[in-house]
Amino acid sequence: MKIIIVGSGPQAFFMLNIYKQIADVIELVYLNTKVATFSNVPNKKSFFSDKKQLSDYLLAAINSGYCIYFAGGMEIQSVLETSPEIFDCEKVQPNKLKALVTFISKEKTYIQAKNIGINTLPSLKLTKFLCSELVFDGPYFLKWDEENVNPQFSHFKTQMLVTKEDVVSFVDIFDNEAINKLIIQKYIRLSKGSNISYLGYYNQGSHVFGMLGQQLLQFPVGITAYLTEYHGHKKSELTNVAIRLIESVGLTGFCEVEFIVDSLTNEYYLLEVNPRPCGWASALLGKFENVAAMIADNTTMPINKNNSVEWINILRYLKATLQKGIICFVIALFKIPFIKCYDVFSILDLKPFLSQFRAKK
Repeated sequence: MKIIIVGSGPQAFFMLNIYKQIADVIELVYLNTKVATFSNVPNKKSFFSDKKQLSDYLLAAINSGYCIYFAGGMEIQSVLETSPEIFDCEKVQPNKLKALVTFISKEKTYIQAKNIGINTLPSLKLTKFLCSELVFDGPYFLKWDEENVNPQFSHFKTQMLVTKEDVVSFVDIFDNEAINKLIIQKYIRLSKGSNISYLGYYNQGSHVFGMLGQQLLQFPVGITAYLTEYHGHKKSELTNVAIRLIESVGLTGFCEVEFIVDSLTNEYYLLEVNPRPCGWASALLGKFENVAAMIADNTTMPINKNNSVEWINILRYLKATLQKGIICFVIALFKIPFIKCYDVFSILDLKPFLSQFRAKK
């Protein structure tokens, strides 16, 4: 079996660790250099600076018998813009272009969710928001409606703004192309653990396995630093809603469905769908003993390794706790060895973990 993993972030590192168990040849293909590019797992690594060259390379690889598995959102968006037909190839995941297009923007995702009775946050494309009367009161969340592929704005993920005037002033940093990819959402009250998401794997539109994770610490804002398996009273409901949404479009591959829970009303709302492994995907390796076997054969039943998973990105976890004071930082240091489920850490493949300490230019 010959495999190409497309992407370079923690999700790609997770995929490398899965597929090395079932593939004869693994190649890593990417548009930018992140942690997975330092891994010793791939037999070959290929960097592309041009998205059309990336698409052409993948089309040739498919014709040569390779299976293509996307792990990076930037790479998915880039191929969608150049050679979208790739996602209807049987040997590509995520598979089924029509399903994938449903989830490439929050606006389209919300339309599908509403069609099957799932609550979503009040939202409006930024271009419509700036040109129309106020449709809901602030504060607001400003975020990407679809994957950003412009490195000029790679530092931006989300921003809370109080008034429409604040929004108008803040978006001066973006060009017109970026503004067309931004969305405004209604702010709701949050508390620790309000972000809950289900990461599942689907075969020909049918759910195979997955896990519900609860973000308990973010660093920076919007990026998971510490996560546990969610066992709250809405566990079954959120799991079933996530599965129903993905099965409604028939996607094949990994898919994350992210929710936010209002801390006062306890109502939940759909935030977004990521049709690929998410940042905390390696928690699945702490949950199940046989992830690779389940992917290779969707009739294989899940074997639980852990009924209450704890997961951290070590570096982000330490940075976040240091901000709370030296005592919290010391407690975190002592806690790390007992968590045992880590992002971008393998004792047999240390370079990806160590690469996180390199100063960003």
